[in-house]
Amino acid sequence: MSPAAWKVERANADCLESARKLLTEADLPVQGLEQAELWCAKDSTDRTIGLAGLETWGKQGLLRSVVVDSEHRGSGVGKAIVERVLREAKAKGVDEVYLLTDTAPRFFERFGFKPVARMRIKGRILESVEFREVCPTTEPMKLVLS
Repeated sequence: MSPAAWKVERANADCLESARKLLTEADLPVQGLEQAELWCAKDSTDRTIGLAGLETWGKQGLLRSVVVDSEHRGSGVGKAIVERVLREAKAKGVDEVYLLTDTAPRFFERFGFKPVARMRIKGRILESVEFREVCPTTEPMKLVLS
């Protein structure tokens, strides 16, 4: 599917319901989803085919809930959503973005994310449900926005 056949937009209530379904189907957590600003990729029929979220904690951001419908993986949807969220983080004055993943580190390395030891992280981002409860032992990745 070409990028012209889908668009990335700020999530609305319809997208939130679809987002929960996509995350559940991909065996990804939905806890704390309401703390994130969400962006959805929608196809030409307005069906949600991808999602990514951003939690903002002062100058720190948490990229979370990145998921693409299985039919659209490899089509550029995930890349477009992540790029959109990173632009939004930069516009909000976020200096560093973290994420927690066990399954897709290579995907995120393409954007410049690098592994970082959890014990080296300071700040309010540690209050996130993702850090505290959902992925308490997952080693994070970090991207410095410049």
